[in-house]
Amino acid sequence: MDTPELDFFRDNWILRARLKLNKDQWEITYKKRFNFSEGQELQHLMDHAKELGFDLEDPTCKQEVDWSGADRTFDLSYEVKAKIVQADNLDEWRGILDENAPPMLKTQKWGERDFSAILTETRVLGPITAHKYKGQWSGFQESVEIWTVAGNSIVEISIEETGLEAAESSHRTMESLLLVQQKLLTIQHKISKTGWALDILQHPAKREDPFSLLLQGGFNLYFRHARPVGGSGDEDHLSELGEVQARQLGEILRNKKIPLQIPVLSSPVIRALQTAVLAFPNEGEVKTDERLPRVDGLLQVLEEKPELGTNQVLVAHYHTFKNQLQEFLDHIGLVILQPLGAEQGYRIIRQLDILQTSLVKYGS
Repeated sequence: MDTPELDFFRDNWILRARLKLNKDQWEITYKKRFNFSEGQELQHLMDHAKELGFDLEDPTCKQEVDWSGADRTFDLSYEVKAKIVQADNLDEWRGILDENAPPMLKTQKWGERDFSAILTETRVLGPITAHKYKGQWSGFQESVEIWTVAGNSIVEISIEETGLEAAESSHRTMESLLLVQQKLLTIQHKISKTGWALDILQHPAKREDPFSLLLQGGFNLYFRHARPVGGSGDEDHLSELGEVQARQLGEILRNKKIPLQIPVLSSPVIRALQTAVLAFPNEGEVKTDERLPRVDGLLQVLEEKPELGTNQVLVAHYHTFKNQLQEFLDHIGLVILQPLGAEQGYRIIRQLDILQTSLVKYGS
């Protein structure tokens, strides 16, 4: 449940109802998340939660640190059970949520609006189908949860530990198992299951296969290089994760049979060139272009139309496209552009996290 503007989610609240198979009661959860930045003490977040009215001694208040990739949050959850007569009855949902909301949520303000006012604007977002499996792997007791929304899926592997030190150790081990042994990418930066699901539910166009558009050709595919080691110095090479990202990029484009103009163009800077060569390893598939690292030169390249029936791949750096992007361009982030010709500019068609999107239909 959320408003069209996602007021709850943007304020780090998640209001969710889950109905398990063969059960007649919904599990309704109110979850508040506090961002847990690097170097920050957990006690500081707990003290802040108390200042906001959370009773951390309340046995119904579940406390945990959610460690997802490089991101951590301190989560407080309240759960109640309720029978819903009609799953699509919006008024009934609003009444149940209002009746069972924790006190600090009822007293919170969103500008001039309080919780009751926000509820009048909420709607049911869903459904989301979930499957959860539990088992043991490499000494870990873990669960695998798959969420499916409008034919798209996301997978989360979870392990539970008591204490931050144990969690950090297990996190490093699990990341190594996934990346090194299984050649799988860990979840990307700033991605959450709930955020992913809401994004699809809010934007029906994102339910469509984004790769079908590229089959006709005529686009420039601008990629930011894969994740490097260290900062953003010109001599920085790719990290181990970045090498996996780059190889998977090439596999995805080949698997999807996207028609590409060869050679692909790469910035001469090491981290970009290394990305291009790992993605397109055959001789003659990559050509460096000195214009790509320069803003003035880049504009010239973006306006150039590819050969008929093909798409031109450009591997370069972080770029805002005159602040036209709606989201941060992460490593291997893709911007699909329609070039209009020399000195005619271009149109941004779509921004895409190709690694996340491709995991759903990879190999289909």
